[in-house]
Amino acid sequence: MVAVSRSACDPTSDREGKRRMTEFAPVPEFATGPAIPESGYRVTELGEGAYGITSGMVNTIIATLVTTAS
Repeated sequence: MVAVSRSACDPTSDREGKRRMTEFAPVPEFATGPAIPESGYRVTELGEGAYGITSGMVNTIIATLVTTAS
C-alpha cells in the first residue's frame, strides 16, 4: 500500500504540500487604469511635446522636438 498525504489530495496544495491561493481579492478601481477607446489605444498629452500612448498593456512615451530655421 502506498501512503498518500492529505496535502497530495488537496486541490489547494502544490506538489510540495504548500498551500496556494485559490481566491483573490477584487482589483481596486484605481488599479484598473484608463478606459481604452475602440481604436485600441489611448493618447495622453503629457505637456511640452511629450505624449503617452497605451493599449492597456503596452505603454510608450513619444517626445516631439520643434526646431526653427535660423
